[in-house]
Amino acid sequence: MNVLINGLNSKVGGGKSIILNFIDYIEGNRNKDYFYFILVPPEIKKNVITLSGENYKLIFCSLWSKTLLSPISYFLYIPYLAKKLNVRAIINLGDLIINTKINQIYLFDWAYVVYPESPVWSMMRFKEYTAKKIKAFIIKLNVNNLNAVICQSDAMALRLKSKLGLEDCTTFPNPVPSSIIYDKKVTKSAFKREDGVIYLTYLTRYYVHKNIEILLDVAPLLDSNKFKFVLTLSEKEHPNVVTLLKKISDKGLQDSFINLGEIDYKCVPNVISSSDGLIMPTLLESYGLPYVEFMANSKTVLTSDLDFSRSVCKSAAFYFDPADPECIASTIRHAFNSKSEIDSKILIGTKVYNRLSNWDDYFQMYINKVDELISRDKYE
Repeated sequence: MNVLINGLNSKVGGGKSIILNFIDYIEGNRNKDYFYFILVPPEIKKNVITLSGENYKLIFCSLWSKTLLSPISYFLYIPYLAKKLNVRAIINLGDLIINTKINQIYLFDWAYVVYPESPVWSMMRFKEYTAKKIKAFIIKLNVNNLNAVICQSDAMALRLKSKLGLEDCTTFPNPVPSSIIYDKKVTKSAFKREDGVIYLTYLTRYYVHKNIEILLDVAPLLDSNKFKFVLTLSEKEHPNVVTLLKKISDKGLQDSFINLGEIDYKCVPNVISSSDGLIMPTLLESYGLPYVEFMANSKTVLTSDLDFSRSVCKSAAFYFDPADPECIASTIRHAFNSKSEIDSKILIGTKVYNRLSNWDDYFQMYINKVDELISRDKYE
């Protein structure tokens, strides 16, 4: 039987990591019950060795992976492809819901649709605001096409129930690859450190909801000889990056910030090992992979006091109001004046990381869902 895995939007970050690990899993676990057609963007071509195997085939799609064409892709192209390939089930790792009655397992990974009250909506440019509102509308329109929903935290499960009426969601956090844990013997420093300085890294690309700009108001409240913020931004990511970096210069905050530019995922352990902690004043997340990546490496986590962050980090993080620079600054000072509290939270964070399932369990969960849905069809 044929199964379609939609990884059309898995171009960067956590999405890219999931689809690449999914390919590795399928290649190493040759289940003869299913043949997998895996729809992927051209961006991952350099990361795969073979384009097909005994039980799978990669379908690279350049045109339909473009963001502007997403509504057409999910309403017309993917349903057409699924029908043409005679698939019995779809594992949908994309942002949107596919317009099909074929069994569909949906990984929910787009928090905007369940945070209509978030202040981030008022922070966007008109074009971005409109695009995201259309995207949210499309997701709500197709909710009835879902047969199973996977989310990554209890906070998301509650919001999917209250905002979209999805009663039955399976909560299964994304695993973190063991390669994310740095090796002290071989890991090189990602930047030059000064003695006596605390380096707090915001490991993210630029998105409005990441609320990076608030750090420009926090920096003047801290001694730049004691605290520095490390960013990983590229000017090509978003027009706001140019504006943000210029403001850092115009405000004379160069001593408070280091920008490393875009970071390749294989270099992430270097960045984490060079940092004293994660600073993450984000306004919404469906999960928040950096939380777990830093906790896996026994690093301090400082983040927004919101439902999604507490759902993932539990009591392993120091929390602050992401809209209040004074609160953020005082939380930073408090944290690094309290070694015993830092040590206690790092220990809790290690336990949070250790409780995560591995990739094999994660992907087997999807296969079990496929088995369940196809078996159900036989008796209906």
